[in-house]
Amino acid sequence: MTQSTTAVTDQGKVGTSHYDPKLVEILYDYDMERISKGELQDEIDYLKARAIREGRANE
Repeated sequence: MTQSTTAVTDQGKVGTSHYDPKLVEILYDYDMERISKGELQDEIDYLKARAIREGRANE
C-alpha cells in the first residue's frame, strides 16, 4: 500500500510526496478562494464538529 501526504505550511506553501506540487498548489488556492467566498462553510462546520466529537479539535 502506498501512502501519500500533503502538508501546508504557515506561509501557504504546499509540500507533497506523490503529487505534482504545482497541481496541489492550484487546488489549494482554489479551495482557499472558495472558503473566502463562504462556499465551503457547511463543510468547514461539519469537519470542525467532527473533530470536536473525535477529540482532535486542537491538532
